[in-house]
Amino acid sequence: MHTRRLLGCLLAAFLLTTNTGCLARIIGFGHYLAHGMPKLPAEYEGLEDSRAAVVCVAADTAYGPNVTSNRVARHVRKALAENVDDIVVVPEEEISDWLDHNDWSEVDYVALGNGVKADKVVAIELNAPIRFHEGPQLYRGSADYTVTVIDLKKQGKKDFRRRVSDFHWPAQARYGVQETQFEAAFLKRVGDRIAGHFYGLDPHEDIGQDTSDIGEF
Repeated sequence: MHTRRLLGCLLAAFLLTTNTGCLARIIGFGHYLAHGMPKLPAEYEGLEDSRAAVVCVAADTAYGPNVTSNRVARHVRKALAENVDDIVVVPEEEISDWLDHNDWSEVDYVALGNGVKADKVVAIELNAPIRFHEGPQLYRGSADYTVTVIDLKKQGKKDFRRRVSDFHWPAQARYGVQETQFEAAFLKRVGDRIAGHFYGLDPHEDIGQDTSDIGEF
């Protein structure tokens, strides 16, 4: 009993003599252990309260979307719809229908946005083919993309533009992963990373530490 009372007194004395800055850091570290790091703030919040069309084109095609870029765009649409307040995401079917009925022989995002009655276009360009391997059976994805927001209410003004040339996931390459599952997981990561510019990023996911979702798709 005497020992416990002594330890309690020592702890109380430590807390009373600890300066405010150190105490704040201790409390902050405890919050980090309990809840993790806070999300980084959104780089652009202008998609709130808007009707947004998301389109993704690939550098390895003459023009327009391909299978890979369509899958990325699908993940971006889903993430935006779930995380951006009061956004209306133009359905994929409306965009596909417009592309099918128009000669989109060059990348004209303003025409596309007007065609589907969007307020803004989230234009994603894959600057290089997405890679899924670093060697035979060695899986680590890499992507190079540019995302631009075009505001049709401002005569097609580019409100936001960001290039990420070196997004990699996971942090360390993996062996023994089923190829189709890894491709699906990485494309979702790319889509979430792109969408995260508009509602904030998880610092841990941004650096690609976690591989727990490989195999869930």
